[in-house]
Amino acid sequence: MVLENSKRVKVFSVFSMLLICSFLGALFALFLRTFIINEDRGPAVEFIILGSLTGFIIPLSFHLLSPVISAIKKMPLWVSFFIQPAFFSFIIGVEYGIIIFLTFRPDNFLKNSFLIETILFSLTISFFVTFFDNLNRLVGKKVLRGLMVGTYHQPVLEERYIMFLDIAGSTSIAEKIGDLKFHSLLNNFFCDITKPIIDNYGDIYKYVGDEVIITWQFLKNTQKHSPVDAYISIYSAIEARKDYYEKAYGFVPSFKAGLHYGKVIVGEMGSYKQEIALLGDAMNTASRIQGACKPSGTNFLLSRDAINALQMHYDHEKRREFMSMGNIELRGKENALELFTIQML
Repeated sequence: MVLENSKRVKVFSVFSMLLICSFLGALFALFLRTFIINEDRGPAVEFIILGSLTGFIIPLSFHLLSPVISAIKKMPLWVSFFIQPAFFSFIIGVEYGIIIFLTFRPDNFLKNSFLIETILFSLTISFFVTFFDNLNRLVGKKVLRGLMVGTYHQPVLEERYIMFLDIAGSTSIAEKIGDLKFHSLLNNFFCDITKPIIDNYGDIYKYVGDEVIITWQFLKNTQKHSPVDAYISIYSAIEARKDYYEKAYGFVPSFKAGLHYGKVIVGEMGSYKQEIALLGDAMNTASRIQGACKPSGTNFLLSRDAINALQMHYDHEKRREFMSMGNIELRGKENALELFTIQML
């Protein structure tokens, strides 16, 4: 069910992007025809149709070429910074050239088609888009936005869902397959769980060894995708890749997660390697809940605070069955907490 929701979100986002790009292409064509091209080149409606068609086809082709783009992003950073914009500009130039040739068939093609100007413009835009996309990948979209806007220049008190998730038995796994191969395993695992997290509106706060810390701020437009949905999506994503893990490492990694909801202090930290840090008892509690998974014999534990917030924020969580694991002593906590788990289908 969760994966189906994620697919619907993906289809909707792609379709919306195509419509927006088509509309922007039409506006750009109208601007060129009205203010740039003085001589008679045909009715303005032809330019609008051409711009709309170009705006629709180019992003569609990029979506279809996403495996190639993903492969470029896995290469050294300089390749992504410089080769990717050149690749984008080449594709745009070829597609624009074909479209303009088939529709207007200009006499002096290079001069009258604006092909050179289009490629140079595309190269400039692609460079800036790629630059900020790489910054997002390096520090995280929300972190970059927070640092640029200054949202957390002064510490802010926020309520968030916090999930600590790590690979079970990582020490013995590292000893068995070696450190280099273990690093490869971690990288594969973290890459595979990124999409389920993002699809369910989670924010990857930090990687700590074999552990990833994920947080959520509840927003009304995210109320169909809860942190529990994210956990189930992560589970399904790793299951879908089990053949790969069996072949590459000889086993499928299992993982354990703890979810809590509470108040955290969010603020900028440091000057040289600046980051947005999350501090507070809620962070410690979420970590301790995750640590209680192994002695409790389960892979996923939630606090009562997390369940109350889930049922308040997400309508479908009111219908989910949460099973009590009883009051459990958590390391470093004075009082035991009642923890819950869910039934995985």
